[in-house]
Amino acid sequence: MSQEETEKWEQHRSDMRQMREKRRYQLLQVIPELRAKGVSVVEITPYQFRFDGKIDIYPSNKRYHDLRNNHRGDLRGIDIKGFLLHRLEVSGFRPFAAILTPEVEAKLKLKR
Repeated sequence: MSQEETEKWEQHRSDMRQMREKRRYQLLQVIPELRAKGVSVVEITPYQFRFDGKIDIYPSNKRYHDLRNNHRGDLRGIDIKGFLLHRLEVSGFRPFAAILTPEVEAKLKLKR
């Protein structure tokens, strides 16, 4: 591999590391608000967070795992806060009922 190719790959790795850290930071910004609403949040590892004992979020990899039904999926292009509000509200977490109005659902493009 040429020096130029090596430098490009090093830059790419650096860019990807920064993107993963940015996603983690964005999730960390949402956590205090969710905790204030009564959602329990456990940082299992620096790369895995469990919300209300029901949903695991892996921000670095843009993935989630719904522990209730063993459903896994991709979070690319999805607002994590809106996604969590919806999933937790559907699973019976009632403090969100007042927040997740039909207007908010329409804005987040959530489907029941």
